[in-house]
Amino acid sequence: MISLALGIGANTLIFSIVNAVLLAPLPVKHSERMVNLFTSREGLPYGRSSYRDYRDVRDRADVFDGVLARSYWPVSVAHRNGKPEVVLGNLVSGNYFDVVGVSSVLGRTFSGTEGMIEGADPVAVVSHRYWRRSLAADPDAVGQIVLINARAFRVIGVAPQGFNDLMIGMPVDVWIPITMKAGVHPGDLRLEDRGSGWLDIVAWLKDGVGLARAQAAMNSLASHLAEEYPQENREKRFVLTSGQLSRFPIMEMAQGVQALMVILTVVVGLVLLLACSNVANLMMSRAVGREQEMAMRLALGASRGRLMRQLLTESVLLAVCGGAAGWFLAYGGLELLALFKPPALIVPVGLDIPLNARVFGYTIGLSMGVGLVVGLAPAWRSGSLRPYNALRSRRPDSGAGQRHPVQFQRTLVAFQIALSFVLLMGAGLCLKSLHALVRMDPGFSFHHGLTTTLNLAYGNYEKEQGRGFYAKLIERIRLLPGVKAASLACLAPLAYGKTEARIEVEGYQPQPGESFLMEHNIVSSEYFATMGIPILEGRPIEDRDRKGTEPVVVINETMAKRFWGSDSPLDRTFTANGNRLRIIGVAKDAKYFQLAEVSKPYFYLALDQAYIGFASLLVKTEGDPRELMAPVLRELVRDRFTSHNYTIATQSGALGTAFTD
Repeated sequence: MISLALGIGANTLIFSIVNAVLLAPLPVKHSERMVNLFTSREGLPYGRSSYRDYRDVRDRADVFDGVLARSYWPVSVAHRNGKPEVVLGNLVSGNYFDVVGVSSVLGRTFSGTEGMIEGADPVAVVSHRYWRRSLAADPDAVGQIVLINARAFRVIGVAPQGFNDLMIGMPVDVWIPITMKAGVHPGDLRLEDRGSGWLDIVAWLKDGVGLARAQAAMNSLASHLAEEYPQENREKRFVLTSGQLSRFPIMEMAQGVQALMVILTVVVGLVLLLACSNVANLMMSRAVGREQEMAMRLALGASRGRLMRQLLTESVLLAVCGGAAGWFLAYGGLELLALFKPPALIVPVGLDIPLNARVFGYTIGLSMGVGLVVGLAPAWRSGSLRPYNALRSRRPDSGAGQRHPVQFQRTLVAFQIALSFVLLMGAGLCLKSLHALVRMDPGFSFHHGLTTTLNLAYGNYEKEQGRGFYAKLIERIRLLPGVKAASLACLAPLAYGKTEARIEVEGYQPQPGESFLMEHNIVSSEYFATMGIPILEGRPIEDRDRKGTEPVVVINETMAKRFWGSDSPLDRTFTANGNRLRIIGVAKDAKYFQLAEVSKPYFYLALDQAYIGFASLLVKTEGDPRELMAPVLRELVRDRFTSHNYTIATQSGALGTAFTD
């Protein structure tokens, strides 16, 4: 029972995760007809789409029953004079709730006219969870005003209980029309810009339309758009994938999670196979010891089929008891997993992994199957006994009849040993890979550091106000005792998220199919010193690189070799999204998105010249970074009471993440 409980419990645990992450139907109508639509361009097969792309697909594609657009952003929400809290918001097209087939339990959802005119509809639908938690389940909540990023929005409805949007693990608390994007997330992404890819598009196929036919229609539409808008749509293609991938914010995450689920399923399957072979061997030994009992039953008139049914019933009962114990082990495992949540996330993670009826049915079916498998060999042997030979001796048969179970048992023992070696080697390779990742040089050094995220959009900062806040904050933090260096960056290394720009290099002859979409970061002075990234040539970004001065850029060594070869790139220029930049330095290559990535071109812009409203604060310390968490927090909130009514919204819990050796 213990062996089976471990094997069945591990499989139940992993299946419950797979079910919640990949298999459970999404809470929308006709989820089997859902598809994701990506905009492929310049070597990026799964790129995001512009608002104009969405409108083209919605209005001109006749293979879909409905098309919606969405974009997830963390937002600060405050009710009346309550404390602001950071929640996950979803900027959606006005037809969102109609397309997914979800109606409100209180008030209404977006009407047909809302979400059509930019900036005209400051309305919001809140989740049932937020309504209970922050609005005290007030039945008069509809019509009340909430501040979303310090702007007034009117609550028009409450979503039904259990509806957490289409994405798993990160439940949405507020839905806002896409046309209010400028008030929620000010930036350079514009609704009417065909080159701004920031939206996810999800569509529902018409009944009887297959994925292949829909893809052909999208290929035709892309060709027509390339003819109509050659400047923006020349390289664009539409790619359709299964709608199940809409559970994840990016395709890379979907592919990684699918691969992980397959690996975990195979591993626990091998563990169960090992447990089955172990129990089958024990059952076989028990059957050999009961040969005289079985022979007596045969001599008294029992049929061979009845003996086989009795032994199979015993093994199934044993397996069901092991499955019941495994169910409780899986429950404990899920409770343990719930304790391990990633620290310092901007919005809470809330993956619900229930042991529901589907998981229960899986456990029962698995237990029954295991019982039949482990009891089959003993039942077959007992059903083939010859009563005379078994009863003439007080001990089990000797000779050929005895050699068969012994050989079978030895085979099972050899199989268990071989399977155990496979699992042990897999575990050893996993540990070796983890050790190699720990020892890998990421290209930066941030062993004693503190980081937290800032989003000035929460307080609706204007650009000049934001620049002033950044400058004062960095100046004060650098003066704190124990701080070696401090900087701001749009993205911390290995953090989730990418920023891309299309570049043009004068005099460079492109290769066929070569992509000129380059990832980049936006950083303040002292960034390279804070992160320990060496400057190989030229100088880093400094305080003198301010708004109003010549735009400058630091590139990495891979980008320098790709476009300028052995020549020095210093003082050369190139354009990024139409802005001409002068190269002032070459930095060492680093890992930007994940440790496994290969070296790729990358560049850094000056924060004061390419302002952004959100950034990561990076602080390098001389000693334990945790000792500086409180002083840094005090500097962050020192200016929260000003004439501009700035909002500082923090997630409950830790300020950020402290990195030590």
